[in-house]
Amino acid sequence: MKGPGLFSDIGKKAKRTISATLIISEILPSTKAIASIKLPDYNSGKLVVQYLHHHASLASVMALKKSPVVELSGTVGAQGLAFGAEAGFDAASGAVTKYGAGVRLTKPEYDASVIM
Repeated sequence: MKGPGLFSDIGKKAKRTISATLIISEILPSTKAIASIKLPDYNSGKLVVQYLHHHASLASVMALKKSPVVELSGTVGAQGLAFGAEAGFDAASGAVTKYGAGVRLTKPEYDASVIM
């Protein structure tokens, strides 16, 4: 199924696996939502929401299960300087599972980055 800002796909990938994907573009300006699942593994479902702009991006991924893990990432930058960060949160344990940040500086003479 396809329409303005909407795309869906259902297919058979292996002998006993069916995958389904629904993509909705432009829910808000510069955004996209993607929902996917592979059956019979109902724990494989996930929801991805993306915001992409010329100088910034945000993304979130959430597993569609009883105790989801939520991952967030974002970047911002312009004219040779960029900052980025990511974090993961486990809803079942209430713990941050991963985190990181970085900065990148680019000029015609050099390219430097630091990732923590």
